[in-house]
Amino acid sequence: MVVTPAPNKAATEPATLRADHPRIGAHISTAAGVDQAIRRAAEMGCASVQIFGSNPRQWKARRHRAVEIRAWQAVRAAHDVGPVYSHAIYLVNLASPDRRIWRASIRSLIAGLRICASLHLAGLIFHVGSHLGRGFEAALPRIRGALEQILADSDPDVPLVLENSAGARNIVGASLGELGAIIDALHGEPRLRICLDSAHAFASGYDLRRSPEVERLVEDVRKTVGADRLSVLHLNDSKSGLGSNRDRHANLGEGEIGLDGLRNFLAHPAFARLPALLETPGFDDAGPDRFNVEIALALVGAGRYTPRGALRRARRASKRTALAREIAASRNQA
Repeated sequence: MVVTPAPNKAATEPATLRADHPRIGAHISTAAGVDQAIRRAAEMGCASVQIFGSNPRQWKARRHRAVEIRAWQAVRAAHDVGPVYSHAIYLVNLASPDRRIWRASIRSLIAGLRICASLHLAGLIFHVGSHLGRGFEAALPRIRGALEQILADSDPDVPLVLENSAGARNIVGASLGELGAIIDALHGEPRLRICLDSAHAFASGYDLRRSPEVERLVEDVRKTVGADRLSVLHLNDSKSGLGSNRDRHANLGEGEIGLDGLRNFLAHPAFARLPALLETPGFDDAGPDRFNVEIALALVGAGRYTPRGALRRARRASKRTALAREIAASRNQA
């Protein structure tokens, strides 16, 4: 259990609220019921949410019972939290030359879109996959064919959201141009949208610590996919260095981007009002937590603390939690 320290008055400042700041949220667990994600999000101070519609490490898709859907609808009505996105499972690879994997990926995304429709979610975020060394151009017809089937066999009102990647070897989407080429191959299909991950952008070569580089990123979005397709942000710091092509998320302010870089990223007018969803490891290593949410809110001028004050508060809580665990472990060994 995280021990919450008393507020540090020196770290607080009057919040300068901007009506157009991004809607800070996080990826939230659906343990004990999908409706619990909204309750957890509200307790953490989230304004938007991301969930897994199904187990992210299994092909088998979940089917929500009518009672679960009713509970979800009730809790959505009770809390001003949204939009809510679903993230696809990790196994999806629309670029795979293996027909079994390729077809399973198609079925999985169709099932994910069905879940989005049943829960009235804003869209399904997914990673395109890996071309496994064949090259993007060779894999593009495979990707196009998969997306054509997925779009034809799913609810026409649910967006399918492509996420940029960090640029690890053979992974599709490190270049925004690749995502643009996929959209072009589908003749500008309006259901295809974009999710922009700050850590992935940094790892693929955009130095978000410098405002001109944030502007370059936004300009590349405009040129390749179109600013109107940008629907959601993933807000993460990066454990990996600039241009490293390594996908390793860090808690806000504890990575290579840092607080000032993340503030640069969030402050760009192109990102106004977009949901900004945390996928951080958490200060207790249990996933996005209220401390990361507090830091994010501080970065957009909507929190109780300064960004550095919120980070200090998180670190103190983390140390107390680690100490409590050490004491509990020593007692168990005694």
